[in-house]
Amino acid sequence: MTEIPLAFLVSRMVPPPARPAHAVLEALLILLGFSVLATMARYPHSISSSQVALRTGFLGDIVLPRESVRSASRGMRTIEGRGLRRVPDDPSALACSVGGSVNVRIHLDPPVLVHLADGDAVEVTTVHISADSPDEVSRALRGPDASERKGRV
Repeated sequence: MTEIPLAFLVSRMVPPPARPAHAVLEALLILLGFSVLATMARYPHSISSSQVALRTGFLGDIVLPRESVRSASRGMRTIEGRGLRRVPDDPSALACSVGGSVNVRIHLDPPVLVHLADGDAVEVTTVHISADSPDEVSRALRGPDASERKGRV
C-alpha cells in the first residue's frame, strides 16, 4: 500500500490549518484499502462441482454453471476498469477483477447469459480473471476428479 508513505509526504505540502482534514481523509483511504483486502480474503473465487463463483469483493461477482466451463489458460492482460466489466475488443468476453490486470482466461461452451450492473445482458464465452495461483485454477477446473473437489481459489 503506497498510500501510507505518500500520506506523510503529501502532508508536508498541505498548509498547516488543513492538515487535520488531510489526516482524516488519508486514514479513510487507508481503511478503505484494508477493507478491500479483507473482503477479497474472506470471499475468494471458489470452484465446486456445480458452479464457479468469481468474486471481486464489493465490485460485483459472477457465478457460472460448472458444466459450461470448458477450460482455463494463463494469459496476462490489462483490461481497464474494476469489477465485472466488458472487454473492449471482444463483445463476448467479460473481465472480473479488482484491478486492471488479469492472468487467467476461462473459456465457456455453451455461452452463459450474464446480466451486468448497467442492465445489459451479454452472452459470454470468455471470462478474464485475476487469481493468486493461476495454475491452481487450471487444476481445479481440469478433469472429473478436480470438479468434485470443493475449494477456494
